[in-house]
Amino acid sequence: MKNTNFLRTAVVTLLSLVLIFIFSACSRNGDLSEAPDINQPINMVSGEYQFVVNSDNTVTITKYAGDGGYIEIPATIDGKKVTAIGNTLQETGAFEGCNTLTSVIIPDGVIVIQDRAFKGCINLKWVTIPASVTLIGNGAFDSGYNLQSIYFEGNAPQIDDNTFTVESKDSLTVFYHEGMSGWTEYWHGYRTETYLASGDYYYSVVKEGSSIAKFGNVSPNTVVVTKYVGKGGDVIIPADIDGLRVSAIGNMFQTHGAFQDCTTLVSVVIPEGVTAIHDNAFYSCSNLKTITIPSSVTLIWHCAFADCHNLQSIYFEGDAPQTGNYLLNPPLPTIYYHKGTEGWTNPWYGCTTETY
Repeated sequence: MKNTNFLRTAVVTLLSLVLIFIFSACSRNGDLSEAPDINQPINMVSGEYQFVVNSDNTVTITKYAGDGGYIEIPATIDGKKVTAIGNTLQETGAFEGCNTLTSVIIPDGVIVIQDRAFKGCINLKWVTIPASVTLIGNGAFDSGYNLQSIYFEGNAPQIDDNTFTVESKDSLTVFYHEGMSGWTEYWHGYRTETYLASGDYYYSVVKEGSSIAKFGNVSPNTVVVTKYVGKGGDVIIPADIDGLRVSAIGNMFQTHGAFQDCTTLVSVVIPEGVTAIHDNAFYSCSNLKTITIPSSVTLIWHCAFADCHNLQSIYFEGDAPQTGNYLLNPPLPTIYYHKGTEGWTNPWYGCTTETY
């Protein structure tokens, strides 16, 4: 009898061990194996962005999956503040290898641009970085060989010496807002210039005796629009910014024009009082269709409307201006001018002209 009870106990124990082994195996190989480590952040998706939610309920963007071009990174995702542009598994930057990205505005509230965030964005030309950013990580803009302009809205952040990799240090200009601290004439070897901001426009004020006052066909104490950061569409440029007359559109002595690569721009009205449209001002605005140019404009510089392949019509309100080289590319628009104004021919700069 004792042997029978012993045998029965042994069998029950053995069966229990078998069941534990089976359930353990199921836990390893079944659906429960998909459960993440609760200590690790979970990658989530919202629109064009993958992200993780940080312990303080803010968001780090880990991956961008959009079409590139001109983008404004959102300040919030799923109602949570974006505080970092990061990477996936701390290996691949959020925008790394996005060779269609041409320009990017990083929103206020972002504190850190992490390692490799924009590494290999070979067609990225300009970036706006908010005052909230205090640290830019290792190789964040590595291999950005076409990067021409970076606009900093705040104090100089902490960076590594290899944060930026460009064709040459002379090809990149760092712009910083007047009154901010930590900036030097050459910051980490890059040339710097100051700028101001108002609404959709970055601008500079022409100073007496400056090079632009001497050679730029503009008057001292007027405004030169250096960068447009709006959403495009139908744009009417203001005649005054912060109480000063706008006298020029463009970036004289810079390679990047004020509206360059703004692919969302459809039409633009330039205000009376502007006297010069500088180099590359509207270069490669691929969806720009119509332009209105006031009688005050007497000079349009090189490549101002080049590579605008959908440009159909330009309306001039005054005499024919002096022009630089490579102003337009085929297919050429129709030029409209007021009766009684001077200097017009048919064709003019290779374009068919009509009065209006």
